[in-house]
Amino acid sequence: MRQFLQKALNRYRYLDEYGERRNLEEFIMKSQLVHAVNNEYQLEFCRNSKYTTAGCLIWQFNEIWPGCNWTIVDYYGKPKAGYYFYKRAAEFLHVEADYLKYTFAPGSMFKSDIYVVNDFKKRFDNVKVSATIYSFDMKELWTNTVDTSIPADVSVKAFPINWKVPADMKEDVFFLALSLKDEKGQTLSSNFYWFAATRTRPLRGPVYAKLDKLPVIDLKSSASLTLEGNDYVTRVNAENPSKNIGFFVWLKQDSPEEGLISYSDNYFFLMPGEKKTVTIRTQKQPSAKQPARITLEGWNVNKQEIAMK
Repeated sequence: MRQFLQKALNRYRYLDEYGERRNLEEFIMKSQLVHAVNNEYQLEFCRNSKYTTAGCLIWQFNEIWPGCNWTIVDYYGKPKAGYYFYKRAAEFLHVEADYLKYTFAPGSMFKSDIYVVNDFKKRFDNVKVSATIYSFDMKELWTNTVDTSIPADVSVKAFPINWKVPADMKEDVFFLALSLKDEKGQTLSSNFYWFAATRTRPLRGPVYAKLDKLPVIDLKSSASLTLEGNDYVTRVNAENPSKNIGFFVWLKQDSPEEGLISYSDNYFFLMPGEKKTVTIRTQKQPSAKQPARITLEGWNVNKQEIAMK
């Protein structure tokens, strides 16, 4: 019995790092995030090792019956957060961080290598690779940008990060934001990570519990609807007007059970001042004149119903 209980507890050891789950909704949100990060890390590790590691196999892609496990698409055909993290990690041109651990003692060195993975058969010249470390309240602590060119079909290391975690940063969380931009300043790829400043060993305590204290923010949003063939296409604009991160933000559109919904992206992060457009495609149903309501919410985002134009 003791061994059985220990195995049951171990299933939630990663979830425990994010602190208390006060209700079912919070349990679902935090478990979705843990699952998503796991998928992202595995694929990014394989991709920055190209071609030493040339592929990554997804274990349990979709459910064969209603259940709760590591699949990234549920029984009803709806992608989970892990699907979108995996999708972004698989983009043909991708900026990412390679790191060996996610908890760092105060006063220790945070080390990571920043990579750009290019699966296109063409090179990208005159691009800028940037990395910025932010404090919990989004104050810039370290930054670096390099101008470079990315050859075709390679994984290249842009630069290393060697940053000393402040000695007074205890039981804290800091963020790492990455971007890849072309010579016109257009974003080709971006990425976002979080790490814990603590002496607590991984899997031994709620190292990310402070994320529950992120300031709650309001996002600006709007949506427009068009009919394209037999599909309703809704374009949702979301903007973060605050000075804080919009952490783990998602959209949800109600629909009949028989109508599948396709999101161009979901479960994302919005930097202060950042704007994002998500396209939602829904099959037209004879019983409905148009798609049902769309809601926008997140880890630290006030839930809102988006007005349709």
